[in-house]
Amino acid sequence: MVFANSISRPFVINDMGEGTNSSSKLKEKVVFLTFDDGPTTTNTRKILDILKNNKVKASFFVVGNNVKLNMARGNGEILKEAYNYGVDIYPHSESHVYNKIYRSEAEYIKDLEFCENTINNSLNSNKFNRFLRMPGGSNNRNASHTIISNIRKMIKAKGISYIDWNVSTGDASSKKCSKENIIKNIESHGDVYNISVVLIHDAYGKESSVDALQGIIDYYKARGYKFKSLGEMNDVEYNYLVKAKVINAN
Repeated sequence: MVFANSISRPFVINDMGEGTNSSSKLKEKVVFLTFDDGPTTTNTRKILDILKNNKVKASFFVVGNNVKLNMARGNGEILKEAYNYGVDIYPHSESHVYNKIYRSEAEYIKDLEFCENTINNSLNSNKFNRFLRMPGGSNNRNASHTIISNIRKMIKAKGISYIDWNVSTGDASSKKCSKENIIKNIESHGDVYNISVVLIHDAYGKESSVDALQGIIDYYKARGYKFKSLGEMNDVEYNYLVKAKVINAN
């Protein structure tokens, strides 16, 4: 199976999840900052400015309806600016309404394809999405195990990898998570893995996540991590995350 990558070279894996160059060893510690649920008119600009000021790459998993809302409010260029800077833009969901998208396999795929189209229209591109993130993660309980399992198979059949995370800021909680608690969550387990995929939210009401972002970046820089967008992931890093059940977990 070939995973086309809009930024780096294509990547080939076999049925065991092993890359063609998998004999290589990890040569550096890497952190992938990933932001779900944007863009927003309140937070995305601030996030992008912090990334730029620190010369750091990241990846956005966007909600199509929020992309359209930003365009309607005159903020439609923010994704294109982020993309041109080097931020990866990937689909999360068009609607993010769980009981709708997980009603059936067909509903999920329809929502995904709407989101892909929204992204491409926003970026004026026709890029292939190497990754996506399922709302609630790939092992969520918003549908039967059979439906979720079938959705995962259908995603992989499209040549896309679904990716979860191994480090969470804790900001997904319905209760507002303070900047201090987000930093504390990162400090408690942020450097457990040589390859860290950090879950952060760019959603309305998540201003504390933006406030904590500089501290998160400082934390990983102090520990020698290299920041990458997911599109810059090499085959060794991909294999690591497959085996860690962060990518294409069953």
